Amino acid sequence: MIRFFRKVRLYLLSENRSSTYLLYAFGEIVLVVIGILIAVQINNWNEKRISVQKEIVYLEEIHDDLIGDLENQIDPCIARYTNAAELFDSIQSDYSDSSEAASDSSVRGKYFRVILPWYLTLNTAGFDSLISNGSDLISNDSLRRDIASFYGYEYKVLDKYHTYTEQWFRTDILPLLSDNVNMFEPLSESDLRFLRDDVRMTTRLVSYVTRNSQFRDRLLVIKPKLEQLASDIENEIRRLKEEYQ
Repeated sequence: MIRFFRKVRLYLLSENRSSTYLLYAFGEIVLVVIGILIAVQINNWNEKRISVQKEIVYLEEIHDDLIGDLENQIDPCIARYTNAAELFDSIQSDYSDSSEAASDSSVRGKYFRVILPWYLTLNTAGFDSLISNGSDLISNDSLRRDIASFYGYEYKVLDKYHTYTEQWFRTDILPLLSDNVNMFEPLSESDLRFLRDDVRMTTRLVSYVTRNSQFRDRLLVIKPKLEQLASDIENEIRRLKEEYQ
């Protein structure tokens, strides 16, 4: 191609056709500029495509983390503390005296489900990885703000609720329970009498169940926000794949 253009230039010069040569030269310059612009555009598109592929990876990680938290942590924790509150009410109302409770083999299991806490473990690996590599990798400004707000506020509030209830269990419930009840053996009548009648134990259990219910209520507030964010991320992943892959 270059050889062809050179021959054309030499021919025009040899024929002393200056005006035609100038027009040709201008056209050649235009072609070169167009070629450069096309090359730059292709290079920009390739760089954008590489950037989008990275963005998709981060979005998929965050999406998987959110769904995993919902299925393995949030939903089971909501179920646990809802059930614990119902069981505690049941224990309080169904067993009017310790001898009646002692004859029911399910009471020990009920107390276990009321007392044992759910150790909430949320997965922020995808978000942490995004932050360490620059959150501006997320090209959708609105989605980037939503992700940052959810992890920066909602999860931190949830962690405070969890820390508060877990500390209450370790400092107010567990020591008193360990000193007076053997929860690893069938509950004796004296154990049940202590759980039911001891003022310190019953007061702390009521407070503990109340705090766990408040924690559950916070989870119920966060759950639809998590579901909406996961849906928005999924839609963005789909859009990016359709546009760049």
